[in-house]
Amino acid sequence: MRIGIFMAALVVLWPGSCWAGVTVRTADGQMVRGEQIGARAGKITLTGSDGSAAGSWAVEDVARVELGEAEAAETGSEAGWVYVSGGALRGKVKTFDGDNLVVASEEFGEVKLPVACVRAVEENEKLKIKNEKLDTAKETATTATHGKGEPAEDLLVLSNGDRVRGTLNRIDGEKFYFHGAMGDLTLERGRVTGFALAAPAAGRPVAGRPAVRLTFADGATAEVSGLEASGGKVRGRLCGATQVEAALGAVVRLEVLGGRLTALETLKPATYEQWSLDILKWEIVSGKNVLGGPLRMREKAGEEAKTFEAGLGVHGPCRMVYHLDGGYEKFLALAGLDESAGALAEANLVVKVDGKEAFRADHVKWKSAAREVSVKVAGAKELELAVEATGEHFDVQNRVDWAEARLLRSK
Repeated sequence: MRIGIFMAALVVLWPGSCWAGVTVRTADGQMVRGEQIGARAGKITLTGSDGSAAGSWAVEDVARVELGEAEAAETGSEAGWVYVSGGALRGKVKTFDGDNLVVASEEFGEVKLPVACVRAVEENEKLKIKNEKLDTAKETATTATHGKGEPAEDLLVLSNGDRVRGTLNRIDGEKFYFHGAMGDLTLERGRVTGFALAAPAAGRPVAGRPAVRLTFADGATAEVSGLEASGGKVRGRLCGATQVEAALGAVVRLEVLGGRLTALETLKPATYEQWSLDILKWEIVSGKNVLGGPLRMREKAGEEAKTFEAGLGVHGPCRMVYHLDGGYEKFLALAGLDESAGALAEANLVVKVDGKEAFRADHVKWKSAAREVSVKVAGAKELELAVEATGEHFDVQNRVDWAEARLLRSK
């Protein structure tokens, strides 16, 4: 079901809530502040403190809604992480019968999840603290894989560091029942620090598009469809199937997925060239800086650096060329030197559309404010992002971020 139909009441700030205002960020880069927000018949509306209208948009024209401050739920002593399709929940698996996992979730309470929805589980965060070098199930879910990042078999990660591959048959309150190369195994729960589950042949279910990603104050995330809110509760379908409900006061952000914005990191460049004076050749890194750390830049000079969750990290000098389908209106981004760069860094940032220069920021230095990029690409066939080396140190420390790089699709 499309979000424009089912979002009858996206978010309402109820009297007595702890939020200090609401900010709507639209797909085309506008930012509008207000006090209350709601949605009906495919429209998201924002009102001020006096009840006057502050804005109204079609759902697909909204990028995200920031709900101000919220309090994190108290984390249970036995809680770990449950990584599902489109999210990461705080909680613990209570049972597994081969088809469904019953999860005690901090956000949604007790929920039943089809096995196809669950990618990996960290059984108990305390076990990870005891041995910080131990690979968790989340990490092994991407390192012991086949195909497109999916485990070839189910995988148990034991508290002593051993890994056992095979088929997970059942979990109860005390034990894991597992079949591996050495036959059937029965393991006490305290011996297992995490596990990863192989994807079914039909693939993992996902929420329909557009959907909404909820971000909670405790860092948990959930991608849901059929979202609505009433009585201080947010409801929706997790993994496109399981109905869940959470306290509205624990949500800090809503992001519309599958609207008019396309993250550049989801597209593969037709051309990528990188030059360096040393022997290192730097690749494009999605969602992180070129060293693999968080994307961090200052939005304004003199302020503390901010962490960005989406974007591309590169090392200059370089150029990336993307083929467009002519269906986009704008290219939007915040570009600058990453906080990890250093005092020797200096670069020119350039955007070209069909070979013609549309944006340039020369002599960008470390800790300077990120440059806001808004370039029209209507009807364009090609978008090029370039980093030019400049200054006496050429390419030294030229770690550049194209944060929140995205294409705005035409209506």
